[in-house]
Amino acid sequence: MKNQLLSIYVLISVWVVLLIASQMSGLEHHLCGVGINRLSGQFYRYITATFLHVSWIHLLANCLALYFITLYLDGKISNTMLTTIGILGATLTNIAFSVVFKDAEYFCGGSVLVFSIIGFILSMQLMCKNCAPFRLGTWYGNWTVAYAVLSNFVNGDMRFFDLSSIVCHGMSFTAGFLLGIVLFSLQIFGI
Repeated sequence: MKNQLLSIYVLISVWVVLLIASQMSGLEHHLCGVGINRLSGQFYRYITATFLHVSWIHLLANCLALYFITLYLDGKISNTMLTTIGILGATLTNIAFSVVFKDAEYFCGGSVLVFSIIGFILSMQLMCKNCAPFRLGTWYGNWTVAYAVLSNFVNGDMRFFDLSSIVCHGMSFTAGFLLGIVLFSLQIFGI
C-alpha cells in the first residue's frame, strides 16, 4: 500500500519544512493568505498559503489525507499533473476565498490542495469510463470520506463548525472538479 507518487512526498516535505521554519521565525505572517482588502499587492500569498499550517495536528491531518487519498491516483496520472491540479486548484481557491472573505486576517493550509484533488477524482469518475471506480471500503475511500467530514467539523485552528472552512473546502472541491472536467474534455490524459 505504498504510494508511488513522488510528488506527494515532495509536497509533504515542503509542508513540514515550512511549518518548522514558521515556528522558528514567524514566517507565516509574511506568507499566509489574507483577504483582498489586506493584500497590499502581495499576490504570492495566494500560492504560499497552501504550503503553511498552523500546528502539527493541522499538518498531520493534511499529510495523512494527501497520502491516502492519492493512493487511488497512483499509476493513473503523472506526478506533474497531480501537482499541477493540486496547486492550481488551491491557488484558484485562495483567490476566491480572499475575495469572499475580504477582511480575513489570515488563512492557510494544505486542505485546499487535498480538496482540489478530491474534486478532480470525482470528475475522473464521471469523465473517464476506462478508470477503475473509486471504492469505499479501501484505504483511500475511507480516508476520503473521513477527511471530508472531519475537516469540516474542526479546522486547523481547532475551531468547530467554522463556516469559512466549509466554504473554503467547497470552493476547493469545485475548483478541482472543474479543472478535471476541462482537462478530460480536452483529452489531456491518455486514460
